[in-house]
Formats: sequence, structure tokens, C-alpha cells
Amino acid sequence: MGAKDRQIAELEAKVARRGETIAGLRSATATLRIVVANLQDDLDFCQTELVAVRAELAACQEPPPEPEPEPEPEPEPESPFADLTVRPWRPTSRDDWSQALIEDGSIIDLPDGVVEFKVPGGGKTDQRRCELQAHRDSDGGSDIPGEIAYEYELLIPPSSVLPTSRADGWTSISQKHTNQPCFTGAFQIHKDGYLGVTVKGGKTSNFSGSCDQAYEEDFILSDPITYGRWFLIQERYRWHESDGSCEIWIDGTQRLDLHGVPTCGVHNDPQYPATRQKFRLGPYGFVYPGEFTMQIRNVRVYAGFTAGLDFARAALTEQEDE
Repeated sequence: MGAKDRQIAELEAKVARRGETIAGLRSATATLRIVVANLQDDLDFCQTELVAVRAELAACQEPPPEPEPEPEPEPEPESPFADLTVRPWRPTSRDDWSQALIEDGSIIDLPDGVVEFKVPGGGKTDQRRCELQAHRDSDGGSDIPGEIAYEYELLIPPSSVLPTSRADGWTSISQKHTNQPCFTGAFQIHKDGYLGVTVKGGKTSNFSGSCDQAYEEDFILSDPITYGRWFLIQERYRWHESDGSCEIWIDGTQRLDLHGVPTCGVHNDPQYPATRQKFRLGPYGFVYPGEFTMQIRNVRVYAGFTAGLDFARAALTEQEDE
């Protein structure tokens, strides 16, 4: 066989093999088309089934609950001093007061505008005051009668031992004076933990330092207090020698609404003239079985007369009462 014959034979063999390959590929392609068509049918069926099952599930489920509406915030209680428009006096430290009246104990500033009063236990059993005082003089009583309101927060720490003081168990922790030397309104704490107030006024009788006046009455204002929490105290007085008033709120709830009583001394009383307005905070008692501590903050004093308070702001002094 010559060279050309061999070349022809080899090419013919290649053509036969390529033909077989093409035939095999065509057969495989046909098979794949059948497989793809079957898979597509299966996919279509599954998608249709899925839509049906989802529709059935949605029909069985309850609709989701409507979201709860946001509760409306409770309105702020109206201040009992809203009609007292004169700018309030706002002491923020011990140095803002006119005087420190300390016979026993200490008064110190704490962080965040808190002032702490502390009286040690034991010791003498006569008068023991540890108070801050702010005062202003009136011009012959022209600002009296008038209205003054006092607001402050009070805390008695859990370590405090309540004083026993007066025979009836009360100790003053805030005094309101319109004249010297006796208070006309005293916010107090009882040895059993109650809060209360004494209101007094009118002409003195047989004045000999005993502070006897025509009217005096004690009122219990609360159940025993909770130690270690802040109480908001709000007191409003109308100073008048016969037709005064005293209203008191604790934590926004009114606890006393007293009207038509004397709340200050008589203007022309030679022994008890109503010529000065004073405000004191701090314990004033007699018997301290253990260390007594009280704290105050956010003090505000509002005046109902045009002149305002204009409390004396001399250098702070420590002395006994006049």
C-alpha cells in the first residue's frame, strides 16, 4: 500500500470516530433535554403546591394583634403656688442662707445641692438647734398680711435615730416666723415617724418667753415615713393676726387646708410685733437618744406680694437665736 492509500485510510478512520462522537453527543443531548423537561415539570408542580400550602396556612392563622397604643403621659400636677408669680428664692448651698443657728451638731454641703444637718446623740437635754435661717424685715408690717409658700425635699437617712424632744414626741424640722421669738408655723417629725405641723398666732398672753398665743393647734399629716427616700414638702401660709391660712402638701397630695385662724402675731403687740419674716430649716429639739441626720434639697420660697422676699444675704454667721 502506498503512502496515499495509508493517508486516506487514516482520515476515513478519523471521520468514522468523529461521526460516532457526534452521534453519541446528539443522543446525550436528547436525553438531557428529556431530563431538563422533567425537572422543569417537577419545579412547576412544587411551586404550585407551595403557593397552595401558603394560602392554606394564612387562612388558618389569626391576624396579628394590633400594637398597643402608647400610654399618654400623666399630666404634671398643677403647682399649688402657680398664682404666686414673684420669682422664688432658690438657695443651693449653706452659704446662700442668712444665718446658721448651731447649738449642737453640724451643717454641711453635699453634692447635687444637698444640705445635711446632723445632731449627735446624748449630751445636753435642753434646747438644741441646728438650723439655717433666711429673713427679711418688713416696713412696719405693710407686707403682713401676705402670702409666702415654702417648698423643699426632705430625706431622713436609715441610720438616723429620731429625737423624742417635747413631751408629746414632736421635734421641729422647719420653722416659719413672722416675728420674734416664737414660730407661727412649725413642720415637725414625731418620734414614731409621723410628719405634722403646729400652727399658732394671735396676741400673746402673759408673755414671759413661753410663746403663749391666742391660737395654737397641732395636726398629723402622714403615716410613719419611709427612711432613705425623698419627700416633697410644700407649705403655703397667709400671714394674718386673725384670718390667716395654712395649706400643706406632701408628695403632691394636700394634707392640710386650714383657713380663718391667726397665723402671726398682732402688729401692734408691744411684746410680739410682727415685723420680720423668717424661714428656718433644720432640727430644733431637746432629747436626742442617738445621732439624728436630715437632708434637704431643691428649696424654693415664693412670695405673694410685689416686693418679693429679698432675704438678707449678709456673711453667713453661726450664733444662737436672738
